[in-house]
Amino acid sequence: MNRLSIAITVLLLSAATMAQAQNIIPPVVDTTAILEARVDEQIVDPDYVGKDIFTLLATHKTGQGKVTIHQSDALRVAMDRHIARNSDRKISGYRVRIFFDNSQTARTRSASVAASFRARYPGIRAYENYTNPYFKVTVGDFRTQAEAQDFADQITGIYHSAFVVRESINYPIR
Repeated sequence: MNRLSIAITVLLLSAATMAQAQNIIPPVVDTTAILEARVDEQIVDPDYVGKDIFTLLATHKTGQGKVTIHQSDALRVAMDRHIARNSDRKISGYRVRIFFDNSQTARTRSASVAASFRARYPGIRAYENYTNPYFKVTVGDFRTQAEAQDFADQITGIYHSAFVVRESINYPIR
């Protein structure tokens, strides 16, 4: 009889301990499906890169909703003033390198590549740089690596050796 009561007590205590442990330990979640779903998501819509938020919200496209903002013009003026004051400021970001060479003709070829890029993409800045012994041409001022990679993917057909580099970029302007 004594053994029976000890066995029942042990069973009850172990059952209570297991129930308590199940409440303390969080359930295991399979995150592979979540991660696989996020791989195909587009982080930044390229239609919005470098655009003015006030203009974007006021623009109406057929088949989409319309946003009406009632605000003081002082807000837009303050935003424009902030951008103007910080136009010479550098921030950490990304650019796409489209040329990198140290041959004897590298100087003239880098100038040619930069000029052809400026003609093809007039809204995107091109930067020529010389760091001994390399002549380099980098383009764009992207805040995120995803934006820079998206642009690099777009121009890879023309600039086959395009790749993303982390650099100090210019403060975004409209």
